[in-house]
Amino acid sequence: MTQLAASPVSWGIDFAEHPDNTPWQVVLDEIAQSGLRDLELGPVGYIPAARVREELRRRGLRALGTWLVLPLSASREEIDAIGSVRPTLELIAASGGTHVILIDRPCDERASTAGRPSDARRLAGDERDRFLHNVSEIATLARERDLDVTFHPHTATFVEFEDEVEWLLQETAAEGLRLCLDTAHLSWAGMDPAASLRRYAPVLGHVHLKDLDRSRVAHAQAQKLDFWKAIAAGVFCPIGAGCVSFQSVADALQEIGYAGAATIEQDRAPADAGPALAQLRASIAHLERAFGDRLSR
Repeated sequence: MTQLAASPVSWGIDFAEHPDNTPWQVVLDEIAQSGLRDLELGPVGYIPAARVREELRRRGLRALGTWLVLPLSASREEIDAIGSVRPTLELIAASGGTHVILIDRPCDERASTAGRPSDARRLAGDERDRFLHNVSEIATLARERDLDVTFHPHTATFVEFEDEVEWLLQETAAEGLRLCLDTAHLSWAGMDPAASLRRYAPVLGHVHLKDLDRSRVAHAQAQKLDFWKAIAAGVFCPIGAGCVSFQSVADALQEIGYAGAATIEQDRAPADAGPALAQLRASIAHLERAFGDRLSR
């Protein structure tokens, strides 16, 4: 049984301080109205940590955790200067959640080669060492708080393509790092989502269900849009409106016996959040048709 969840990212909430953000109270209300009960919390600083557990309880919601986005090949001093690691872990713990989803920060260099593995520069030397050290250190901090860590291969980052995922898993095998696989990011990177779910089943810790509009990706690349402008141009769409076969995804998750959470996401610009609830409901309806009685919410 796959447990559906929602995320503030479907309302365009990527940065807590963005002036166009929908108020967190509205996002929580609309998630509850969608019929979903589980959610990721969004960026630290968006929902007040001191109020998060009570605000969720009042709406009948439950926190899974949230993501932590950092330039993982930076020095540890640069990571520490960002100051979001411990507050994010504390937010998750305060909410009653358990999931830390670790993501390398999208960067201009890799945004320019998104979806094109043969053109993308790979990390090397000290960059690789710093990346692995930072992943290990953050995972240790999370586990000290009894939190689960998954790593999210992500478009426009230095772990995007299959060879990079394989490198990371090989280097972290002794630590038991698990993956959060995102159906749209896998598709954009040239990987088949269902095949990837089967391949990485032994290390699968979390799933993001997201759809991708191939024609808009092609347009974004032709216009040389960066990752964030591509999002604003609508490369991510409601589930069922893009190129991902969610019937195949449902079948793969059933085949591997996955019994964890799967968060619906539709990245968008904050100013375009008006249809978020209606599109979330459309995504849920499509998933219910694909999964049948293999979903819980």
